[in-house]
Amino acid sequence: MINIEGLNFIVQDKTIVGIQEVILSKAALNMINERLMVLDKMQFAYCERSNQEYLAGEKNTSLAFNNDRQFFSVLKNIKNTISEINKFSKDDQNAASIELSLTKWKQPKIDWDFYCQILEKETKTQLSK
Repeated sequence: MINIEGLNFIVQDKTIVGIQEVILSKAALNMINERLMVLDKMQFAYCERSNQEYLAGEKNTSLAFNNDRQFFSVLKNIKNTISEINKFSKDDQNAASIELSLTKWKQPKIDWDFYCQILEKETKTQLSK
């Protein structure tokens, strides 16, 4: 169990399987998992890119600065996502209305091309094993 912003997420095998005191359908949990997984991969990748740039012999500070900005933007998206989930849980909505609210979520503003690069790199790594 992981507590974030007052919500107790029940996690099993790196997947959210429930949120304590909130009744959610499988579809709602899948939407939450998908969004948080995308954002988590993005924040990790931006952090790694920024660190590599700072550690490089010839530093490109503008590239490192941009990666830092993107990293913090993704962290803000994660915080907003958790806040929205927290709001659903406090509104005493039933599972169907929560699921409907989740389907109306706006997509986070992220670089989808970069995300595709991350997935491609992960796939190549998995296939090489």
